Amino acid sequence: MNIAFLKTPFIPEKQVRLIAVDARAPEYILNKLASMGMNLIPVKPCENIHSPVSGHPDILLHPLKSRNILVAPNAPYELVSKLDNYGFTVIHGHSFLKSNYPEDIAYNVARIGEVCFHKLEHTDPVLKKYLLEDGLTLINVNQGYSKCSVAILSSRAIITSDSGIHAAALENRIESLLISPGYIELKGHDYGFIGGCTGLIGPEVLAVTGSLSSHPDYDRIKTFLRKHRIDMVCLSEKRPVDLGSLIPLMEDG
Repeated sequence: MNIAFLKTPFIPEKQVRLIAVDARAPEYILNKLASMGMNLIPVKPCENIHSPVSGHPDILLHPLKSRNILVAPNAPYELVSKLDNYGFTVIHGHSFLKSNYPEDIAYNVARIGEVCFHKLEHTDPVLKKYLLEDGLTLINVNQGYSKCSVAILSSRAIITSDSGIHAAALENRIESLLISPGYIELKGHDYGFIGGCTGLIGPEVLAVTGSLSSHPDYDRIKTFLRKHRIDMVCLSEKRPVDLGSLIPLMEDG
């Protein structure tokens, strides 16, 4: 099978064939993704990070243009090895991730097309350098867990429960649906985030780690997805679990 790197990080143009996911994800989710024809890069926990998020892909790595991918310098070696085996050029960031906020957010940048949202004083300098060199616009927000907080639908549309990101998106001509926080599982926390339980797995196909039917904004979410011609695929009927995003890395060539 001929597979290719994504042209735009996080936003596939074809069926996704390689996806980064927390290695501790429930087996039913891993099996469901595999049954849909996707290879998985299971991200094992980094011992320096708070356990609930220590294996979250959006904490440990950030895909860049083409085959380039940025990885925390203290990410597990096995992650680097697997990325290398798929032909990625692995670039190590400067920031060593640690257990407490904000020392775990350096790579958790929400990139939506050509615009990036993050708490810029804590963005890894190597990542910032590459994003600026690629001509992207960097917007400062108060939410350090920016990628966790954003479900990316396209380069022009997102769903978030963070009012600051919502306002910044609208100011930058990105349509945003602001939803209530909660109703997403994250072990050790009161709740997880919408970005952490979702990821695009094809053109206009959003995978969710569970069912959002118990969310008070479920009908608004469905309406917003229909508006943007996005199909929602639920990987289980259970409540969604925040896995640190389902990050698409390669697609049909």
